[in-house]
Amino acid sequence: MSDYRPIQVPARIADLAFSCVLHKDFREIELPPEEPNFDEPSACLPLLAAMASYGVVVFSVAARPAYSDGSLQDWLGFVCQSQGLTVEAMGPGLIGGVPGIVAETTQVQENVSLRMRAGILEDGGRMILLSALAPEAVWPSLKEPLLTMFDSFRLDRPRGRTAPLTPEEAR
Repeated sequence: MSDYRPIQVPARIADLAFSCVLHKDFREIELPPEEPNFDEPSACLPLLAAMASYGVVVFSVAARPAYSDGSLQDWLGFVCQSQGLTVEAMGPGLIGGVPGIVAETTQVQENVSLRMRAGILEDGGRMILLSALAPEAVWPSLKEPLLTMFDSFRLDRPRGRTAPLTPEEAR
């Protein structure tokens, strides 16, 4: 694990302090100071953004209040659609050892095909979104460090999931 360094991210909203590891080639990006309007369903507050020193390869964590109805799978589907992402696969998975929903997505931006792993957790009414993004052409060589960072996410003070994972679980 010498290629990774642990970081501690202080709570920026709703007592959402967490830890994770960053690959040695990633640097934290300064976050915008303003808080989004959470009345807008697609609005999220960035908690961490880290970018590779060699290009547009990004690991990020964002949060917002959880939606009042639906499942985590519904919520992640909505977020992906609102961001113009094409979902190739989606389903339950572990994110940092906690049950969540994980999606493999693609998107074309400025003639560059991008691949992203997106994940969603809900913890005590707080919705947490993680993403690992890289150009499709380099994804295979960067998948391991991106997913290591993704899987290292741990909340400091978890409250427990209150929302269903899937629409089937919601019934």
